[in-house]
Amino acid sequence: MSNLTAALGDAHISEFNNFLEKRKSISNYYTENLNGNYEKILPEGESGWYKYIVYLPKDINKKKFKEKCKEKGLGLPGGVYDQPIHLQPVMNKKNMNSSFPVAEDVCSRHICLPIYPNLTQNETSETIKILNELL
Repeated sequence: MSNLTAALGDAHISEFNNFLEKRKSISNYYTENLNGNYEKILPEGESGWYKYIVYLPKDINKKKFKEKCKEKGLGLPGGVYDQPIHLQPVMNKKNMNSSFPVAEDVCSRHICLPIYPNLTQNETSETIKILNELL
């Protein structure tokens, strides 16, 4: 590790508890204010709230939903999980020819809400407003 990397890490570790508290506060706000049209995926026990995940209803097209959010100024992170592992191009060579319906359902319906320590109360409120208006 370089000295620069160590200095950045040291600065961040001193804020660790503040980061966790902020993420927990945001997650509580989402849980309390997001309407029942979304299936909330809440952890059991303590969480660092790396992601706040909800499932869209089965009849909602996730790609179109995310486009509508973006039009309203809400970008939704987490696109890395849009395709399950068994459908990734690299797996074509494995000839798995398998179906994993739960993985396919999760990837087609989940969205990750913004949850980072510098997210303001206004941004959090606007996120909820947009999501609740769309569903």
